[in-house]
Amino acid sequence: MGPILLKKIICELSKLLTGALVKKVDQPGERTIIIRLFTGRDEKRLMISASPSFSRMHLTVERPENPPAPPRFAALLRSRLKNGVITGISVNDGEVVATITFKARETTYKLVVELTGKSANIILTDAEDIIIGSLKEYPEGSARVVTQGVRLTPLPPLPPDRTAKEAFAEKTPNTDDTWNESADAFYKSIDRDKGEIESRSRLGRILKKARKKAEKKLRNLSNDKDKAHVAIEGARMGELLLTDFRSLKRGAKEAVVMDYTKDPPEEVKVPLDPALSPNENIDRIFKRAKKSKTTLKVLAERMPEVEAELEYLDTLSYELEVAEDEEGFLLVEEALSKAGYIRAAQKDTKKKRKQQGAMKRAEPVSRLKTSVETGSIEMLVGKSGAGNDLLVKRYARPGDLWFHAQGAPGAHVLLRTDGMKDEAPIGAIEEAAREAAKRSRLGTSSKAEVIYTEAKNVKKPRGARPGMVSVDSYRSILVALDQ
Repeated sequence: MGPILLKKIICELSKLLTGALVKKVDQPGERTIIIRLFTGRDEKRLMISASPSFSRMHLTVERPENPPAPPRFAALLRSRLKNGVITGISVNDGEVVATITFKARETTYKLVVELTGKSANIILTDAEDIIIGSLKEYPEGSARVVTQGVRLTPLPPLPPDRTAKEAFAEKTPNTDDTWNESADAFYKSIDRDKGEIESRSRLGRILKKARKKAEKKLRNLSNDKDKAHVAIEGARMGELLLTDFRSLKRGAKEAVVMDYTKDPPEEVKVPLDPALSPNENIDRIFKRAKKSKTTLKVLAERMPEVEAELEYLDTLSYELEVAEDEEGFLLVEEALSKAGYIRAAQKDTKKKRKQQGAMKRAEPVSRLKTSVETGSIEMLVGKSGAGNDLLVKRYARPGDLWFHAQGAPGAHVLLRTDGMKDEAPIGAIEEAAREAAKRSRLGTSSKAEVIYTEAKNVKKPRGARPGMVSVDSYRSILVALDQ
């Protein structure tokens, strides 16, 4: 926050908050405090942030969650300032250091707010500028010492900060908003964008880690499959050893036998364990082959499961790519949590309840209209894996058509036919197919193939992950996409 905007905000704060009573001090983030004040008419919330990127001070309507126990600095401010009264708020022209003066239990305190970017700080002093505590401490040996018991010295002059935030300050507030209201809305959008970037990055890391683990699992299973086939092929070597059993000697590292199944017959070298007898070597070969047959049966079930997991992770990765707001990120996080990629213990209980509440309120599908020669037909589009499942489970009616991009993760689309006697108009089918293609990873292609079928042909396999379905029979259509 630059000096021009800070000066305008302080002018408003001085009129609004002088004489206000401190009800509580919260510290929702590592570098942010919120002072809750009662003006005699209503409650105000003064946000002070020492964020290195967006340090600022202004009134806010936001009510961020607080940790279960107050952090050290918040606890200090509560002990000194609670039930105190603001006696003044000031800032010098051209500076980004504001001072809020409090009177609490006949004692004067100063809260010095340094909105200086990377070095931003919030410092509590007594009336004589002796430091009582600070958000960030700088010990002896620092260029400027900020620690308990030391007199606070002024900051050296700072170069003018002509940033986008300062340019904002030179404008007038929108409509009838105050400078505080405009600043709150401006920084709220900044925080939202920053939060979305952080959410996308965090969930992306979880998905990347899960995919890397699944790929490694699939490689290991594939290697086991190759080894099992080799062991089963070894059973034929055991049979060859039996045909020439009398020539086998204990202690031999290999045996040379004739393979009469080849035309002409060929000599085959069979490796042996010199520590075993001929009988024991042959038994070992047949036991390995038998065990490998069992292994292949297990792999025949396990490998498709891992392949399905990779397909599901691809779907979640796509949903994360196209997520545009907090709801989209919550849908992906909820899916990751249910699938076990995020441990429940890692999530704060209160936050989890809040997310679950948001999920319950969120409509799982989008409703669109397509206008064709026979009138308006409704399309439903799944917003997530769970929403895709609901299209068939809850929303589909007899005759409705289901669409999905061929071989690519994306949303499922349901075209409502409303029990038409004849097949749905080709225009509606093409538009629904185009919608399915656009809402898939094929959306940037010039053309895309989309499969479609009656919703009754779409099944949810037992134990399948959200959005994963099987289709008994289908038709396909190639649609052109507008670029």
